[in-house]
Amino acid sequence: MMKDTKADRSGSRTSVGIKVVLWAVVAMAGCFGIAFAVLDNKVTRALILDEILLEKPDRPGGVPSYDLRTVLLEKRVRSMEDDDLVGAAATNGVLAQEAILRSLAVHDAWMPMRDPETKLFPEAYNNSEWNYRNTAADFFGFQLQIAMYTDAPTLEDLRDTLRAEAALTGPGELCQPVNAKTGVPIKEDSRELRFASSEYAKDGLLSVYEAYGDEQAYARLVEVVDAILAHSNEESQFGIIPDKRSEVLGEMLQVLSRMSLVSQNEAYPEMASRIADAIIGQMLAENHGLPAHTFDYASNTADKPVVMLRDHGNEVVGGLAEVYALAVSRSDDPIWAERADRWAEPIAHMLELIFDVAVNDDGLIVNTVDADTMTIVDDRPNDNWGYVVNGVLLFIEASERRGNFDTERLSRLQENVDSVVASVVATDGIAWEGLHHDGYADTIESALYCAYHRPELAPILLPWIDDQIGVMMRMQLSSGFVARTYLDGNFIRTAMMYADMRTGGWSVEPWSPDVRVGLAMNQDGDAALVVESAAAYEGKLVYRLPPHALVEALPWDWPRLNSWPRWLPPEAIGEVVSSDGAEGVAAEDLAEGLPISFEPGGRVTLNLKIKADR
Repeated sequence: MMKDTKADRSGSRTSVGIKVVLWAVVAMAGCFGIAFAVLDNKVTRALILDEILLEKPDRPGGVPSYDLRTVLLEKRVRSMEDDDLVGAAATNGVLAQEAILRSLAVHDAWMPMRDPETKLFPEAYNNSEWNYRNTAADFFGFQLQIAMYTDAPTLEDLRDTLRAEAALTGPGELCQPVNAKTGVPIKEDSRELRFASSEYAKDGLLSVYEAYGDEQAYARLVEVVDAILAHSNEESQFGIIPDKRSEVLGEMLQVLSRMSLVSQNEAYPEMASRIADAIIGQMLAENHGLPAHTFDYASNTADKPVVMLRDHGNEVVGGLAEVYALAVSRSDDPIWAERADRWAEPIAHMLELIFDVAVNDDGLIVNTVDADTMTIVDDRPNDNWGYVVNGVLLFIEASERRGNFDTERLSRLQENVDSVVASVVATDGIAWEGLHHDGYADTIESALYCAYHRPELAPILLPWIDDQIGVMMRMQLSSGFVARTYLDGNFIRTAMMYADMRTGGWSVEPWSPDVRVGLAMNQDGDAALVVESAAAYEGKLVYRLPPHALVEALPWDWPRLNSWPRWLPPEAIGEVVSSDGAEGVAAEDLAEGLPISFEPGGRVTLNLKIKADR
């Protein structure tokens, strides 16, 4: 009995112990749940993660010297100092492969969130909306692109998603958000539907088309743009335009200007011209030369004179630059020549004002400005600074081609761009957007555009990009998710753009996680392209961004948002100086795709000479 009693007591204590442990686990889970919810708040996330991610005791970003990424970056620096382009290219292959594998991990984490019945994705782990302002615009297009890049088996599923979302509305209708689980429509007014449709066109579909010339994406882009034009209802002195918001009008200018190059539909360039006339002839004229957040074109007054230079406002800067470039490219036509000459001065004045009144004490472009008082309203650094700079660079390039604008003013604009870039590089890890990864994604994207289109600044921008993308990458969770919201798509985008920069745009077909491709170039026009494989492999070395209608129709490779820089396309290679592992290779062979075959640990090295007039 005594023994049994003792056993009973022991069992009782064990039972109590198990209960205590279980309650502790539940409590801890609750705490983690609360913590995760808190971390979703951008401000709190910034407070909590500031010391973790931005502490800089002795190195940028607080990264210790033994961090693997830091070791790789320092190794590449030594290779470049020793004029060892092959060694630098091999290191860049490792850095590029990490970026693609991280993008693919985001893709893989999100695929189970796609509803098998509706074929649609939610906006976030806690929001089941398939909407067009966020889910479609900022996530789906990049989820589709990383599948294209890696030959993922999910690609056909994602094409089914594209077909499924297109079927949500009838012909000629604006994009309709629904519950991704049930397919039940979410009621929105026409104003929201028009805005969300323009977001999907510019940030989602246009980017897919820019990268691959994909016909399915282009067909859907035409449907969405045609629906926006059909539902335009803002009266202006120049005729009906799509909206009163600068964001929507700027997005439409960017889309319509590029579509005008590849489509025979004259409604596209004519609407682009009408929007530009309304913005320049009414909004800029009445809002002290700066774009208002919203402007009532019927009454010719600013609803909200505040100038938004971050997302949800800066689109008009790039949009005006693109329609101006379109006009310059068509200046053989007297009508378009007159437009180009008439638009040049007010656009230049707008850009000059931005640098005069919208740059803070640190030399960074800010978020918002009051046009009435010409004072800064929100002086936080603008993570979309490169979107504004893109517009400035394009205006300069187009004006130089037109040849009749004040060259001194263009030089001053260029100096302002260079000054902003120098200030950005000096930041060394500020919290662009409350330490949310999207702030880093956008500012790194900005820097990549600028380094490509303003190569004189690449020597200071590219090392900064290498460092800052490391900060963004450390925000990714072990599950592959980043924030578990639609903004994970922007992580994919920027990581892919970074990989393109470090590979020059080259990859292998079929893609394999075992094969690394890296490129290194110097200031003398020499380059090395290295392909290495950890496993047996047979395929082709290819340039991943194919020539297509838009690429070939561009009058020049003008600076633009949602494009994919072509760092070293085949046509820029003048000569294959030497090759190791693929004998007898000529420059023209690369355009067709170079057959390669590897045993484990194999390598192909191509030493190249870049054309001087690329």
